[in-house]
Amino acid sequence: MVGTPVSHQSKNAKRRAAWRGHVSTVATTAVNGVQPTADQVEVRITYFYDGTAPDVDNIVKLILDGMRNVVYIDDEQVVNVQSRKRNLDANFRVRDMTVPLAEGFLAKEDFVHIRVVEPGDLAELP
Repeated sequence: MVGTPVSHQSKNAKRRAAWRGHVSTVATTAVNGVQPTADQVEVRITYFYDGTAPDVDNIVKLILDGMRNVVYIDDEQVVNVQSRKRNLDANFRVRDMTVPLAEGFLAKEDFVHIRVVEPGDLAELP
């Protein structure tokens, strides 16, 4: 998803709402008519940026809220979240290249890559 994420701490309510809406729109296109899951999920977020980036923990909430009722019914179903940021000038080794990830790199501007997967064994602690 091309764009710079907005922090949930932003004082600009219009920017927060616009970003949440953008996430929802992109997620709606990505799920292609599949109904939101009622199962528990794990969300993996990577923000690729050029220049400065918001704190990695502050970008999570609006992204999760934007996927509510699109990818999953409610964000209480999210049992694991991984959030990270990477500078676009770095070198990367990519396994399991997805079309959205490739499109993000080709856009040559800030983008967020999100994967929603089934969580692993919840009884197993790190």
